[in-house]
Amino acid sequence: MEEPLRRHADTPTTESGGNGTAPPAPALAFPGATAGDGAGDGLHLLTGNQDISDDEFAKVCALIDQLRTIHFESRRYVERHGLAAAIFLPGSVWAEINDPDHFTNWTYDLVNYVRCASPFTGFDLMMWSRRDVPGQLDAAKVNDFYGRFISGALGYEDVAERLEVEFDLSSHIAKSIPRMTDFYDELVGRIPERYRIIAPPCAGEIGWSHHGRIINPDVILYQRRVNALYAGGALQTVEDAIAAHGSANYLEIGSGHCLFAHALAECFAGKLNVHLIDLPFVMANGVAYLACATGADRIGLVTATTTEAIDRPFVFVPNYLVPHYERHLPAFDLVHNAISFNEMTAAQVAYYYDLVERHMADDGVFHIAGGHKVLDYHVDAVAAAIDRFPNHAVYPDREIAGYLVGERPNTFIRRSLVAA
Repeated sequence: MEEPLRRHADTPTTESGGNGTAPPAPALAFPGATAGDGAGDGLHLLTGNQDISDDEFAKVCALIDQLRTIHFESRRYVERHGLAAAIFLPGSVWAEINDPDHFTNWTYDLVNYVRCASPFTGFDLMMWSRRDVPGQLDAAKVNDFYGRFISGALGYEDVAERLEVEFDLSSHIAKSIPRMTDFYDELVGRIPERYRIIAPPCAGEIGWSHHGRIINPDVILYQRRVNALYAGGALQTVEDAIAAHGSANYLEIGSGHCLFAHALAECFAGKLNVHLIDLPFVMANGVAYLACATGADRIGLVTATTTEAIDRPFVFVPNYLVPHYERHLPAFDLVHNAISFNEMTAAQVAYYYDLVERHMADDGVFHIAGGHKVLDYHVDAVAAAIDRFPNHAVYPDREIAGYLVGERPNTFIRRSLVAA
């Protein structure tokens, strides 16, 4: 088992409860550029990160310690409670990624920079490129950098400088700015202001501050998902639920580092009750991110000893504890999954479809972004959804009602429609 969570011994502290003295900002790579501070246009680099406080770090450590126990207990719990291992233990590609006997040592540095250290979309923020596209990055060099950072050999206070030296980060961002900002402006041009997501300047966010918002390829991807929800009518369903009940309930299956869940909740100004299902070791990313972005006190975590419904804005339900907690789940006005159903087994997809059927509100919407079979190990979760739910609409194109959207196809399932 890993040693307890701790700061790296060489990480400096300050009397104010801050988290070290940042190094001088690296030289910027193009004339007229400024290090973004959220107020106007300019680079937003790690030198501008709003570091997590020592108090918040202590709180997130307690949550991650619980997740560590939940992770290590997964096989024994599944066996002891007679649960189907084919459903509640990682399957498909995740069976290879998941190590049931290992859990990451979540140091201060890793929590503080969790966004740029967890490239869930495949885009490496710290290098401003992708390893899965030939010719973009030297994968061995990138893996070595991550290894040094995660192991503590490279402290968080030195990361910004090393990214400039080793990967010329500012220059790469600069080259992408005209195209990126033009595309972003087109993307949000017809979207109401309240649905233009905001990535807070914490947790290791990197990008370009554009009209006061940090944008990068991840943020653009998540905005495209919000566009799909807007164009497909799902956000109006949430608004209607809030108008009727004072709040709405949202479930995300496969929540990753939770930037999308947090950004969506911010669109509804605290009136969206968020439930998140994922593998325990993956959840540590989301817990760390939300602690940086919104505070650990707003996070609830279901454990094997939970006996009552958890009343927090963000409730994490580890995947194999869903049956244990299911009686406390509310009716969900919106359920969302983005490109992870197809990475599960067919049995796991069927389980979650049944779960959604049981807990979707009468006027609720179930949205699946992507999910079709692309790679050899994928299942076709879209075909399974079409077979399972008669009341569906599938949008195969990059636009819905003239709005640019993200992963394709976008599938919307509604309980309230009457089957033909």
